[in-house]
Amino acid sequence: NGWKIIDTPTLKEWFKSGKSFDVVLQRNAPKGKRFGHVSIPIGLNEKEQVMVAEGVYLRVSNRIRAYDDSEVSNKFKIYVRFKD
Repeated sequence: NGWKIIDTPTLKEWFKSGKSFDVVLQRNAPKGKRFGHVSIPIGLNEKEQVMVAEGVYLRVSNRIRAYDDSEVSNKFKIYVRFKD
């Protein structure tokens, strides 16, 4: 409840301006697969790429990595909710 979808430029602007919000990137399951993918954006790096925390389902895997703008925009929906 209270989540809305935004675009990549808005997400990056909110990180730059220091807004306080919850955010998650969600991708539907690829054709023929059961599970999609969720990543948690944590900020921007020095190249202004979105940095995310992610894990891989059914495998002990977690990492922090950069997503370029096309990856965020073309593969994911960006859900946000403002903190009270």
